[in-house]
Amino acid sequence: MIGPHCLDRRKFLVTAGVVAASLADLLKESHH
Repeated sequence: MIGPHCLDRRKFLVTAGVVAASLADLLKESHH
């Protein structure tokens, strides 16, 4: 059985990935 802690970590990783992608996009845009 998967505990809530693992789920939280997974959600955190996904959120961090999305934020990182957004930041990279912003940086790319500001460099133009």
